[in-house]
Amino acid sequence: MVDMNVQAAKLELMQLILESNDSALLDSLRELLTSYKEEKVFIPLTPDENEAIDEGLEDFENRRLSDLDDFMKRLG
Repeated sequence: MVDMNVQAAKLELMQLILESNDSALLDSLRELLTSYKEEKVFIPLTPDENEAIDEGLEDFENRRLSDLDDFMKRLG
């Protein structure tokens, strides 16, 4: 059985990808995922990054979502 956090992360990523019309972003994601499969790149996360991911998953599980355009505006 697949871990539910993995499934939630996949769903969240799918939603963000489907909402994106940024071809450069999509190309970058494709390249990242392809190289990851080929090289098995492992980049350790900081405790702050892990916390941010956990918060994002909790938000997703509790349906506290925003669309990609709002997210990108907040990033500046």
